[in-house]
Amino acid sequence: MTDVMAVGALAALREAGVRVPEDMSLAGFDDIPVVRELSPPLSTVALPLTEMGERVIARALRTPAEAGRSRVVRIDGEVVLRGSTGPPPHGRHHG
Repeated sequence: MTDVMAVGALAALREAGVRVPEDMSLAGFDDIPVVRELSPPLSTVALPLTEMGERVIARALRTPAEAGRSRVVRIDGEVVLRGSTGPPPHGRHHG
């Protein structure tokens, strides 16, 4: 889920008495600045947004001859582990 949704989920989990990360790990996607300030700080996946924007513009400005057939561009994200993720709770085994 996006970091914004994860922030809402963190609040809902707290209201329900679920401890993060002791009872449940939680992570988002985007690495927006506010998630570093939460308690616990949110684990997330960071994307190179500036690079992505530059690549989109470069692709959009290509001539038809330069465009080729490929429309898929793979972008590597970076997993940023913070305090909202932890090991599974002890004594609970799912199989």
